[in-house]
Amino acid sequence: ARFKKEQAVGWDTHLKIGDMVGAGGLLALAFSKLKGLAGLTVGGEGRGTANTAMVFHAGRLLALHEGDMPYALRVACEGIVETAGRLVYQGQRSFTAHPKVDPATGDMHFFGYSVESAPYCTYGVAGPDGALKKQIPITVPKPVMMHDFAVTEAHAIFIDTPLVFDPSVMVREGTLPFAFDEGHGIRFGLRRHDAPEGEEAVQWFSSPPCMIFHVANAWDDGEKVHLVACVMRTLDLSVLSTKRAMTEDMKPFLTRFVFDTRTGETVVTRLSDCAAEFPQIKQSLVGRKCRYAFAARYHESPKGDAGFDGICKFDLDASGPRDGHDACSGAICFGEGRYGGEAIFVPKGSPKSEDDGYLLTYVYDEGRNKSDFVVFDAKTMSSEPIAKVQLPCRVPYGFHGLFMDEDDM
Repeated sequence: ARFKKEQAVGWDTHLKIGDMVGAGGLLALAFSKLKGLAGLTVGGEGRGTANTAMVFHAGRLLALHEGDMPYALRVACEGIVETAGRLVYQGQRSFTAHPKVDPATGDMHFFGYSVESAPYCTYGVAGPDGALKKQIPITVPKPVMMHDFAVTEAHAIFIDTPLVFDPSVMVREGTLPFAFDEGHGIRFGLRRHDAPEGEEAVQWFSSPPCMIFHVANAWDDGEKVHLVACVMRTLDLSVLSTKRAMTEDMKPFLTRFVFDTRTGETVVTRLSDCAAEFPQIKQSLVGRKCRYAFAARYHESPKGDAGFDGICKFDLDASGPRDGHDACSGAICFGEGRYGGEAIFVPKGSPKSEDDGYLLTYVYDEGRNKSDFVVFDAKTMSSEPIAKVQLPCRVPYGFHGLFMDEDDM
């Protein structure tokens, strides 16, 4: 809807997140509201860019952006991609870019967050046929950026982050309207899948303030629930839009949270001193105990810029660097002047172990100004690719990917 509207009028009808910076961003917000009143935008529907991630569910490939609902895509045999339409669940204002599909039930768990009015978070479940089965408001005290969440066999886990929506900081500090609020802290809300509807069904846990964008996995362990995620001690969003190196507190490190549902206690353990983001696991183990996760390795060059120069493999059974057992058990290096992003894990046809598979990603070669599609061995973590396709152009750094086999298409 957004693309068609902007194509018809010949100019941008909606703000992008990068437009909302400083006093000018506040004016842009006000102007955007005026355009809405004048009928020059597509209103509250179809505002998203569908450019963050994808999921395949109920026979549909969905393109996702957390500021809008999903868009269903058609992929023709010859590889042509077309938009089939915007998915709508009555009462759902937005849809996370990170839904979780339960590998046993086929249910797709999702949430949406809003910064405009309460409830600031709404949780939903769509069945294997794509029909909405459940929709429940989740009470959080302030509008915050909730990019990801987790599910286990028994629970959904919501992350009430300290990245609070506050338009006043746009003028006061000349930044985006989200600010890291140390006083707000971070909370994790556990809701059992079999719980009755109601706010009291969510059990909240606290931990020292930090920011989480991406979750690797979560699983049940008796009365305890484990969650593994990439954690930043603090965050300045303006740094993420540049290649500037991060401060140590802003670097993401794989961390394990263990929530005791009986006592309400939270135990937090950093698993590795290797900074990494965009974690991936074997998708058939979503919500189940898994041993391995893979993530893009963060690297700073002597020149002071930064990027992802490889892939780390993490053994989630490790106790962590404080005990001398860093979870990083292997690393792929792309090579000098070569950078990438998220790597997708694809298991072999008849895998002999959890990590018996391939890692798929794009790698940009700064010297050639072109990108390669590369395939690595996830078990050996050799830096020598199993396969490499040299592309005729540069593939811009993106967010998330998805592997589809021929049967899905």
